[in-house]
Amino acid sequence: MVLGLVPQLKLQHLQIFLTVVDEMNFSRAAEQLGMAQPPLSRQIKRLELGLDVQLFDRSSSQISLTEAGKIFAERSRSILAQVEQSIELAQMVEKGMAGQLIIGVDSAAPACVRAIKIIEAYKKEYPQVNVQVQELSVQKQLHALQAGNIDIGFATPQSVPQSLNTQVVVQEPLVMALPTEHPLAQHSKIPVAAIANQPLIMDSARSEALATAIATLDQSAQFIPRVVQNASDSRLMLSFVTSNVGLAIVPASVENSALCHGVVYRPLEPPIKAVSLSVIWRQQKLESVMASFLNRVAS
Repeated sequence: MVLGLVPQLKLQHLQIFLTVVDEMNFSRAAEQLGMAQPPLSRQIKRLELGLDVQLFDRSSSQISLTEAGKIFAERSRSILAQVEQSIELAQMVEKGMAGQLIIGVDSAAPACVRAIKIIEAYKKEYPQVNVQVQELSVQKQLHALQAGNIDIGFATPQSVPQSLNTQVVVQEPLVMALPTEHPLAQHSKIPVAAIANQPLIMDSARSEALATAIATLDQSAQFIPRVVQNASDSRLMLSFVTSNVGLAIVPASVENSALCHGVVYRPLEPPIKAVSLSVIWRQQKLESVMASFLNRVAS
């Protein structure tokens, strides 16, 4: 109804009206607005006629708001504040400083703690971004990314579909986890050649890294690893170690994050490195908030 009566009502009219309200004097308000007093008085009068409401009581030398004017002033301030907030929010979204991110994290990833630290640092830097974290396995993350159910994933995938991008976040040395009473535990470093006949607990990613290291040995020292159990969860691998199923090759960070009684850790010689955490996202034009997060990861 109001829009029909005042088709030309603009934010500028509300700002002019509120300036008069703040000054409670047409002359001072006109000076504040950088205009002459008569045109200002005419604009306020046209506003009242358009609204079919008297906003000011002019019966005395000092103008005052009518009851309708008080309500209109209160709502006008609210409207202008909401418009200003909307503009600020839109600008923040454009710059990647506001919005929403849904992030998948594989709790079985060796460097899962690093992912959480990155996410928490990002949340502190961008408090206007609504970050939701979901615990998902590697395969569930890949499916969720392709379906558009999550925006970012943290895991250690063996391979990713062509529709996804991946970037290494953490690459760290591998160490041998073995029972404290095992003969090799007496070594400060374990030569790769010394594990030739040892039962090993591995996953495919670390198997590839070990195979690459074995290939660098003298041909007479090269061997085929004796893998007796496949596992990707470091906690499960350590359980196999404590049960004397075999020795596990795990990322160095496991030593600090997965305390396990009866297990010691020894570096390998020559050193072997493997990826223990990657960030994954869809191949598409990045939304600003995703771009800001990936920039944070890269830094």
